[in-house]
Amino acid sequence: MIRPRTVEPLVYGLLAGAVAGPLLKPGLVLAVDLVPVPHPHLGSDYWGLASGTHAGPVDRLPIDLLFVALGHVGAVAIGEKLLLLAIVFLAGLGMHRLVPATHATGRYFAGALYAVNPFVYDRLYTGQWYLLLGYALLPWAFAAFLPLVSGRWRSAWRFAVLAALVGVASPHMFALLGALTLATALAALVRGRHRAATAGAVALGGALTLLASAYWLLPTPGVRDFWNHVGSAQLQLYRTVSDPTWGVEGAVAGLYGYWNDADPIKAHLAAWPLVAAALVLLAAWGLAVRRREPTTWGVAAAALFGFVLALGTSGPLTGSLFHDVLDHVAVARSFREPQKGVALLVFGYAYLGGLAAADLRANVHTAWRRAGAAVVVASLIALPLLGGYRELGGLWGSMRTSAYPSSWSQARSLLRREAGDSRTLVLPWHGYMAYTFADERVVASPAAAYFDVPTLASRSVGEGLASADNSDPVERYVASLVARGATMHDLGACLAPLGISHVLLTKDADWGRYSFLARQSDLVVERSWSDLVLYRNVHPTSLAMAVQRLGSSPCTTTVVPLKATSADPAHIRLASAPRPGTLVALAASPGFGWSLGCARSVPRDGALNVVRAETSARTISLGAWSPLERNYALGLLGLVLVAASWLPFRRRQSPAPAGATHVVSPRERPLWVVLPTYDEAANIRRMVAALLDVFAREGLDGHVLVVDDDSPDGTGAIADELAAAHAAVDVLHRHAKNGLGRAYLDGFHTALGRGAGLVAQMDCDFSHDPGDVPRLVDAVADADLALGSRYVAGGGVENWSVFRRALSRGGCAYARLVLGIRVRDLTGGFKCFRAEALERLELDTVQANGYGFQIETTYRAGRLGLAIAELPIVFRDRTAGTSKMSWRIAAEALLLVVRLRAQAARATRAAADLRSSSSVASATSRQASDSALVD
Repeated sequence: MIRPRTVEPLVYGLLAGAVAGPLLKPGLVLAVDLVPVPHPHLGSDYWGLASGTHAGPVDRLPIDLLFVALGHVGAVAIGEKLLLLAIVFLAGLGMHRLVPATHATGRYFAGALYAVNPFVYDRLYTGQWYLLLGYALLPWAFAAFLPLVSGRWRSAWRFAVLAALVGVASPHMFALLGALTLATALAALVRGRHRAATAGAVALGGALTLLASAYWLLPTPGVRDFWNHVGSAQLQLYRTVSDPTWGVEGAVAGLYGYWNDADPIKAHLAAWPLVAAALVLLAAWGLAVRRREPTTWGVAAAALFGFVLALGTSGPLTGSLFHDVLDHVAVARSFREPQKGVALLVFGYAYLGGLAAADLRANVHTAWRRAGAAVVVASLIALPLLGGYRELGGLWGSMRTSAYPSSWSQARSLLRREAGDSRTLVLPWHGYMAYTFADERVVASPAAAYFDVPTLASRSVGEGLASADNSDPVERYVASLVARGATMHDLGACLAPLGISHVLLTKDADWGRYSFLARQSDLVVERSWSDLVLYRNVHPTSLAMAVQRLGSSPCTTTVVPLKATSADPAHIRLASAPRPGTLVALAASPGFGWSLGCARSVPRDGALNVVRAETSARTISLGAWSPLERNYALGLLGLVLVAASWLPFRRRQSPAPAGATHVVSPRERPLWVVLPTYDEAANIRRMVAALLDVFAREGLDGHVLVVDDDSPDGTGAIADELAAAHAAVDVLHRHAKNGLGRAYLDGFHTALGRGAGLVAQMDCDFSHDPGDVPRLVDAVADADLALGSRYVAGGGVENWSVFRRALSRGGCAYARLVLGIRVRDLTGGFKCFRAEALERLELDTVQANGYGFQIETTYRAGRLGLAIAELPIVFRDRTAGTSKMSWRIAAEALLLVVRLRAQAARATRAAADLRSSSSVASATSRQASDSALVD
C-alpha cells in the first residue's frame, strides 16, 4: 500500500521528468542566460569585476562553488539536469503541501499550476533557472514562516535557513518573499491581539535571515553602479509587453508579457483569456472560502502587489508611479524588469485556487456523486496543464542538449599556455548571439566562463536600446574599433595598450564582417579550426605595461609589457617593482578602481587605465575587492551566529546516559488537538482555556485547531478571538455543516500540513476531559494510536440513561462482532494518532461522514497492523449545548460496519486469488523448465 506522503513526491517527480524529457540526454542545456561550461571557474564578479551584463549581488556564490566542484569531476551536466528537475519538483511539492485544502484535488491543482505555467516556461526558455529555483523554494520558506505568524518563535531558525536559500538562488525572489511574508504578518496583526508574540517571532526570523544573507545583502560598489546606470532606456527595453486586445493588465493576468518572449502563450492557445479568467475566478472563490484567515488575505494582498509590480511602466496607472519610485529609491532599480512580479501572482493563483478547487470538489461530490466529481477533478487538474502545456517535453521540443566542439577545448589549452599573463579578445562583438553548436539558439557568450585566462567579450544584450545596457568604457572603445576595423591595418597596435595579446574569432552569427582581421599587418593566425580562428598580436603586451608614450588614444599610446601574473581576478602581481614615477597601463576597465601601493589608477581617454608608481609596491589591487572581502567575512560570521542560534531553539531535554541512543519522546513532538465545532459557543472558550492550561502545565508543544462549520451561534467568531489572543490557537472555517467526519479530515490535513507530530481529536463539549490528553500522548510512545476507551477496566460513562448505555454498548459489540476487531470502544472519539500512522490511513478515501467515522478510522488502523492502545476514560454527558446525534447518523454507522466488512472480504479474496495465480504461474514455469531439460 502506497502512503499519501509517498505518492506526492512520486507525482511531482513524474511531472518534473515530463518537463525535462529530452533534456535529460547527455550534454549541456544552453539557454539565453544559461551557458554552463564543462569546467567552470569562479566568475570574476565574485572578486569585484562584472562578468555579466552588470555587476550585481554575489548571492549565488554557494551554487557556483558547487558547480566548480562538479566541474572537477566532470559532472556539470548532471548538476544542471538536477537543477531543472529540482525546480519543477520543489515548486509542485512545496505548493501542494503548503495549501490547506480540504481535499487532495485542491492540493494537486495548486502544485500543478505552480510548477507548470507560462511564467515558468518563459524563464526556463531564457535560462533564468536560478531565479526559478528561488521561485520553487518560495512555498517551502512561506510554510516555515506561518508558525511565526502565530507567535511560535522556535520556527524562526527553520524559516531563516529556507529564506536564505531563496536569496542564494535569486535576490528578486528573496525580495518577493519579503513582500509575501510582510503582507501575511500585517494581516495577522490587523486581525488579532497577540501582536507582540507575532511581531517578536517575525522580527526574530527576519533578523536571522539577514544574518545568514549578510555576505550578499551588504552593498558593494558594483551594485551601486548598476543602480546608477538604470535609466529610461533600460526601463523601455525591459518593460512588460502589452496585449493588443486585453492590454497589459490582461497580459499580466494571463501570466505572460515577458519582454524577451518572442513566442508567448497567446500564439499557441487562443483560449488563453478564458484560462486567465478561470484562474482569477478560482482565486476570488478561494479568498471567499477562507476569508476569515489572515494567511489567505496575506497571500491575496501579495498577489495583488505582484500584479501591480508586473505592470511596471506599461500600466496606465502605475507607469508614472513606477518611474517616480525608481527615481527616488535606488534599490528598487533592481526590478528594472518588473514582470518578475508575476511570480507572486502565480503564487496567489495556486494557493487561493487550490482552496477553491477543494471546495468545488467537495460540493460537486455532494451534488452529482461520482460522475460529476470525476469530471470536475479532471477539469481542475487540466486547467494548469492547458495554460502551461508547452513546458512539457523539454519545453515542447524547443530546447535540446548541446556539446562544445573539441576546437574550444583545444583553444582553451593553447590560450592557457600563451595568454595567461594577458587578455584575449573574443569576437564577434555580441553579448548574445546564435551559436552553431547550440543549434543556432541565441545564448549569452560563454567565453568568460569557458576560458580560464583573462578574456574581453561583449556583455551588451543587443543593439539599439539594448546597447545602453552597459557603461564599460573599454567595451565602448572595442565596439568603435570593430565598427571601423575595415579601414584599419594596424589593429594590433590599438589592442596592445589594453593588454590584448590574442583575438579569438568564432565563426558564428555575423562573423563574416570580421574578415578585416586577416588583413591586419600586426595580427597573425596562430591556429585555425573549422569554427574558430585564433589570431596573435605581434605587439608585446601584458596585464600591466609601462607607458613609454601616452597618446590621445590607445592607438597612439606606446607601451612596454611588464612581467606580471594574475594571482586572482582582483590582484596582478609584478615580477619587480617599476621605478617611481613610471606610468603603468592596466589590462582592466578603468571603472573599478585599481591601485598600486598607495597610488590609485586614473582613467585616461576613456578606455585606458593608468596608475603612476610611487613606491616599491609590486601588487596591483582591485579596489572593489576590499568591501567584498569584508562582506564575505561578515557573512561567514553571520552564518556562524545563525548556526549557533539553533541551540536555544532546541527543547530542553534530560541528559541521556553515556552511549545511549536518544529516542524522541512523544512529548517532544508538536501536538495538534483538532476540535470540530457546531454551535459550541457555550463551551469553546472554556475548552480552549483548559487545553492551553494542560499544555503549559505538562510542557507540551500543543496547538488547538478549531474546525468550525459556520456555526449560527457565533462559535467561529469566538474561535477567531481566541486565535487572536493565543499563538497556539488556529481556526479552520468551513462554509457549511458537512458532517463530523469531513470536519475531522479537514482538520487532520491542516495539522499534518503545519508539521504536526501528533494529532489528537476530541469533542468540544467536555464529554472528553482535557486533562486526559497527556495520558494519550504518553501512550503513543509504544503505540501508533491511543484511544480513550469507556469500556476497558477503569473506564465508564456518567449522566447517561439506561437506554443510551445499552445502545452504545450494543453498537460497540455489534461493530466488534462484524468487523472481527478486538478494540472494545470502536465508537470512541477521543484519540491521539502519530502523524506517520495518520498518513497511512489514506484519509482522502475515508467513506464515513458521521459518527461512523470513528469506527472506520480505528478499523483501518487495525487492518494496517498499527498498534492500538486503549486507555480508560470517563465519558461525561455534555452540560451545555445540544447533542448532534440522530437516528440517521446511527443508521449510517450500522450500514457502514457491514460495508467495511464486505470490502475487507473482497480484498482478502483478491489477495488469495493473486497468491493462487502466482503459485500456478510458478508451477507452470518449473514444469516448462523441466521439459526443456528433458528435451
